[in-house]
Amino acid sequence: ALAVEEYLAPVAGAGVDTLILGCTHYPILEPAIAAFMGQQVTLIDSGAAAAAQTAEILAAENLLSGCAEGGKTAYFVTDAPDDFAATAGIFLGEDLHGEVIQIDISQLETPAAGAI
Repeated sequence: ALAVEEYLAPVAGAGVDTLILGCTHYPILEPAIAAFMGQQVTLIDSGAAAAAQTAEILAAENLLSGCAEGGKTAYFVTDAPDDFAATAGIFLGEDLHGEVIQIDISQLETPAAGAI
C-alpha cells in the first residue's frame, strides 16, 4: 500500500477521474489502487479492454474457434521465461513451465498499414 501511495499521490493530487491500469501487473494491485484513489476515480484494466477488443476483431473476421474447452495455452514473454513461469504460476495456481516462450519483439513482423 505504501508503494501505491508513493507512486499515485501526484496522480490523486491532480484530480483525475479515470486511471488506466496500463501495465500487466497493475490489475493485481487494483484493490489497493482503488482504495487509495477512491470511488470517484474509474479504473480501466487495459488487459481486459485489449482482450475485449481482440474478441471483437476475431468475431468480425469470423476467426473464433467456437470451442470453450480443450485449447492450448502459451505465454509469450520478452523477459526470462522461467522467472515469468514461477511468478505467474503463483498467481494462477498452476505450473506454467513448458508453456512460456521467450520472443524477441524486434524480430516480429509488423502488420501492413490498415491491416489492424
